[in-house]
Amino acid sequence: MEHIFLTGDIQVGKSTLIRRVLAAPEGVSRAAVLADLNTAEAAAGRPEVEPPLFDSIVADLLAEGFFREENDTLTP
Repeated sequence: MEHIFLTGDIQVGKSTLIRRVLAAPEGVSRAAVLADLNTAEAAAGRPEVEPPLFDSIVADLLAEGFFREENDTLTP
């Protein structure tokens, strides 16, 4: 099933990603962040976030300066 984010869903997804990365000052893998996001989505009764959408959200947050990425690790 294709996941279609509504504007509010995108903000919730971004908030979940930001909180997860900020909670790991040593950095956290993209895979772990995606797994945590999908756990939150399932708890909210929504389908999993597909990797291309996740990559797009991460790219937006990187561009906005919320965290940095090196070797598939996101770091505050």
